[in-house]
Amino acid sequence: MFSKTTLFATLLGFLSLFFLGYLFYEVLAGEYFASHRTMAMNEMMDFKYITLGTLIEAYVLSVLYGRWAAGNYEKN
Repeated sequence: MFSKTTLFATLLGFLSLFFLGYLFYEVLAGEYFASHRTMAMNEMMDFKYITLGTLIEAYVLSVLYGRWAAGNYEKN
């Protein structure tokens, strides 16, 4: 589960998901979301939860893809 390959894939997946998410939601579609907002947001987003969620997502994707690529579909 925590092999070197899985941890490396998790790190690369985390970096790409985190920064591509920022690129999309802030740079590319930021004006769209700001103009279609229905209520004012006075609070800043809590990045520790966004970071944790993205890290979990990257880990799950790396484990699932690793099992799919190896042809191992059983629960371990």
